[in-house]
Amino acid sequence: MPPESVQGLSIIGHLPGFVLGVVSSACVAVPLYLKQKREAAESERRIILAVLQQQRQDAGLAPLIASTMGELSGKHEELLGQFEELKKQFEKVVKDAQYDKALPLAQPYTAMARALAAENAQRALRKASENLELDEAAVRRLHASLFPARYELAGRLRDVPVWVGPAGSTPATATFTPLPPAEVPEQLADLLNSWNENLSELETATPEMRLEAIARFHHRFVSIHPFLDGNGILARLLTSQQLRQLLGEHGRLVERDAQYIDALQAADTGNIAPLCQYLRGGSE
Repeated sequence: MPPESVQGLSIIGHLPGFVLGVVSSACVAVPLYLKQKREAAESERRIILAVLQQQRQDAGLAPLIASTMGELSGKHEELLGQFEELKKQFEKVVKDAQYDKALPLAQPYTAMARALAAENAQRALRKASENLELDEAAVRRLHASLFPARYELAGRLRDVPVWVGPAGSTPATATFTPLPPAEVPEQLADLLNSWNENLSELETATPEMRLEAIARFHHRFVSIHPFLDGNGILARLLTSQQLRQLLGEHGRLVERDAQYIDALQAADTGNIAPLCQYLRGGSE
C-alpha cells in the first residue's frame, strides 16, 4: 500500500475522535454562550428599566423643582422688598431725627431700632383689634413689640430724668422737660383710665369731639414721655388705632413731619387746634 494510503488511513482513523471532541466542546460552549446571552439580555433589560425609572423620577421631580424654585424666587423678592422698606424707614428716621421728641440718636443701634419700630408699627396697626382698651401692661407690651427682642429699652418705663432739645442741651436749656420718672406710672395710669372710662361716651359724641379727645390723648401721652425711646412712634400708633376705632380711619399710621412737630408745640401752649387739624387730614 502506498505510503500516502497509509497516511490517509491514519487520518481517517482519527476522525471519530476529532468529531467527538468537537461535538463535546460544542455541547459545553453552546449552553455557556446561551447563558451569557441571557445574562447580557437581562443586564440590558435592567439598565433600560433603571433608565426609564430615573426618567420617571426626574419627570415627577420636575414640577416639584419648578415649584420650589418659584417659591424661593418669591421669597427672594419678598426679602428684597422688606430690605428696601427697612432701608427707607432707616433713612427717614435719621433724616427726621431733629423732629423727634425723644433722646438724641447717640448710637447707630438706636437709629436701626427706631427704623424697625416704624415698620413694626405699620404691621401692628394692620393686625390690631377694632376695640381698643388700654392699660399699662398693654401699652408696655405694644411698646416692646415695636423693637428687637434684645433692645434693652423695649417695654420698660423710664426711671431716669430726660429732657428734649438740640444735641448738647442741658435741663436748663432744654426746649421741653417731661415729668420726673417717679410720676410716670401714676400719670400714665390716669391717662389710660380716663380714656377707657370715657370711651363709650366718645362713641356717641360728634366727630369733632372725638377728634379733640384723640388729639388731647396724643399730646398728653407724648408729654408724659413714659419710655426712654420710641414714645413718638408708639403715640402715633395708638392715635392711629383711635382714629380707626372712633372715626373709621383705616390703615394710615400718623406721620411725623415738621407740621406734626409744629402742632405738638402749639399744643404745649394750650392750643390743641393745629393738632386736631393735622389729624383731621387723614380722617376725612
